[in-house]
Amino acid sequence: MPTLGEIQQNALDLRRHNQWAETSPERRFLFLVEEVGELARVLQDRAGAPATDGAEELFDVIWNVCDLANLLGIDLDSVSERKISHNHDRVWGAGATPNAASSDAG
Repeated sequence: MPTLGEIQQNALDLRRHNQWAETSPERRFLFLVEEVGELARVLQDRAGAPATDGAEELFDVIWNVCDLANLLGIDLDSVSERKISHNHDRVWGAGATPNAASSDAG
């Protein structure tokens, strides 16, 4: 299974191969939102479908996040190590989970 860093490298390689140098972070973000919308549609429509439905859309979301990180100069492997440690050591409020937490979780 590829790491985030490997997916970031794949995004960079694909960007170079397809000459997508002109794609701005704002434009990549719009592509990301589009992919999230496609994933949402699959999740809404899947009633009883296999859990793998939406897997490719979920990967497209991850890929676009990785490409956006490239455009912003962010190394997701490094950030993820810090955030995993931060979230592990964090004291969550009563009944709070990372899903329902305040902006501190982001």
